[in-house]
Amino acid sequence: MRSWVDQCLPSHVQYACRYWVEHLQQSDIELCDNGQVHKFLEEHFLYWLEALSLIRKMSDGVVMMRTLESILTVSDSINDIIFLLAN
Repeated sequence: MRSWVDQCLPSHVQYACRYWVEHLQQSDIELCDNGQVHKFLEEHFLYWLEALSLIRKMSDGVVMMRTLESILTVSDSINDIIFLLAN
């Protein structure tokens, strides 16, 4: 029998929550203000963290946020990530 977490968060959603930042990093996309990642985080950041918590991967979220920060640093947009984390 599947757990209630698996019923609420199918395996493909769990995968997406865990690995989207890694895929983003491998894509060499440049992050920008009001871009897709910015908009995603504005709308879904708390849901993403909640999903990571439910699948017991919250520490991965910390690593992913640091990865996003490093991508932004490379593109000279560190203020964007600070803004997103503060809001």
